[in-house]
Amino acid sequence: MIERFGEDESGLLIAGPVRPGEKGARLSGYIGPSMNPTLSEGDMLEIQPYKDRSVRPGDVVFFRRPGGEGFIVHRVVVRSPVWIVTRGDNNPQADPFLLRPSDIMGRVAAARRRNRRRRISGGFRGLVRGRLLMISIPVKRRGSRLLHPLYRALAFAGFFRRLLPPSVRPRCVESASLRGGTRLHLVFLGRVIGRYAAAKRSWVIRRPFKLFVDEASLPRPPMNSDDRGHIRSGSLR
Repeated sequence: MIERFGEDESGLLIAGPVRPGEKGARLSGYIGPSMNPTLSEGDMLEIQPYKDRSVRPGDVVFFRRPGGEGFIVHRVVVRSPVWIVTRGDNNPQADPFLLRPSDIMGRVAAARRRNRRRRISGGFRGLVRGRLLMISIPVKRRGSRLLHPLYRALAFAGFFRRLLPPSVRPRCVESASLRGGTRLHLVFLGRVIGRYAAAKRSWVIRRPFKLFVDEASLPRPPMNSDDRGHIRSGSLR
């Protein structure tokens, strides 16, 4: 069963049109893994315009993808008088483009999930957090490679999946893209845990949630979806 789930901007990292919030903030949903664990799919971001303030290294900023479409949220790692370098907290390398201060649409001040609001650190504290997360990336990836065979075996066995009552099992939802077509997401307990990657013709599901998903039963749209992960209108049955 596929349910409707709002609208999404078809950039890699930000879902949903930017809309006004309280006290001059803008609101937009978040999608993608590049800012994990600072941000998670399904977070609603509060974006504060800089106005007369300057962009600081360590700030998590919201900007339009240079030379392309869609929005991105990444952390500032280097700031010069002219250029700004950004990187996702979950990415091992900086972004392959330079930004100007005028490219920045605002700073992510907080993230909301359900009724909980979290402040997002910027400036010096944000810079320290970003560097610590960058150091941890190789360690996490080595551990992931060691545990991957066990994880796959447990997911295939389906033991944890069978423990869940049908009412709380992960469900597939369909969202409309602002560029036309649709996207498919997997939602579990109000949290986005996966998405259908049309370019790979497969589902991308965050760990450890494959333990609770029967991947073989998930819908797989026909081949007329585009290489950016969008399913052209009319392709779902």
